Amino acid sequence: MAFETGFHARQFQGLVDVMYGSATVDPATAAAGAEVVTTVTATGVALGDLVLAFPGVDLTSLGGYFASVSAADTIKVVISNETGDHIDIASSTWRFIVLRPKGRFNSI
Repeated sequence: MAFETGFHARQFQGLVDVMYGSATVDPATAAAGAEVVTTVTATGVALGDLVLAFPGVDLTSLGGYFASVSAADTIKVVISNETGDHIDIASSTWRFIVLRPKGRFNSI
């Protein structure tokens, strides 16, 4: 896979505001076939913001994860354990990028 180059931090400044930071996520034990939900405080995030999450541990064998804003100042992290075993997921530092659309949407 080739990555596109030539993007600049300011290229999308008219479209979105960007916030970033890190937080400790400690999901503990995930039962076989279950989801583990945990939250982190992220001052300034709001409903409607897009969250990109980067875990501090390898989760590829579990099945997946996602992060979203669940309330003002709160990011919810959901980790799916699609294995047949209970898994103890280590506490780690996750990095987050939050994008907030600017302005209004126009019909195309």
